[in-house]
Amino acid sequence: MDLSTTTLAVLAGGRGARMGMPKTALQLDNQPILAWQLGRLHWPGPTLLVTSPALANPPGAERFDRCASDKVEGLGPLAGLTTMFDHLATPTAAVITVDMPLITRDQIAWLLGALTAQPDCLGLLCEVQTARGPMIEPFPSVYRAGAAITIVRRVAAGQLAIHDLRNESGFRVINPHPSWPQSAWTNLNYPKDMAAFQLSRNESPTENPT
Repeated sequence: MDLSTTTLAVLAGGRGARMGMPKTALQLDNQPILAWQLGRLHWPGPTLLVTSPALANPPGAERFDRCASDKVEGLGPLAGLTTMFDHLATPTAAVITVDMPLITRDQIAWLLGALTAQPDCLGLLCEVQTARGPMIEPFPSVYRAGAAITIVRRVAAGQLAIHDLRNESGFRVINPHPSWPQSAWTNLNYPKDMAAFQLSRNESPTENPT
């Protein structure tokens, strides 16, 4: 699938209260986590970094084609999507977050393929099975540019929960491909998560870069 006409947007606006530092300050392989992510994904299309105003220009930001900051602090990732749409110059966008380091380009391409196969679909999110039952994972997710109208409206109304997009016309939830490993949903929220992630990488040095 041609990914060159899809923008890869990375949301990195959180203050990282549970981590004890902004997650953009994390490092992997002696480089900023944002630079590490882009190096791992080798995205062939435009790249866009979305931050909060207080965290503008974090380490690794220079690796992105464009950087943008939310207009208002603290509204969460759905507001980050409105910022993304303000700067989107491609018909589709794939969105990941700075704290999910194991999402691969192949997984994003699969989601984009599923979006392409549904011409009337504005956005796709994943639903994963957990010990507590099915749960919507808002990222990675993919969107057509036309999704902006709905998302801007929801943010303006204070409806900020991304998983509630499933209730909007044109937005759908999809099960990830069976080949996706559980590790794809690794989320670096706490220092213990970072330590466990680093340990797992030391034990598995032959990680697939894509």
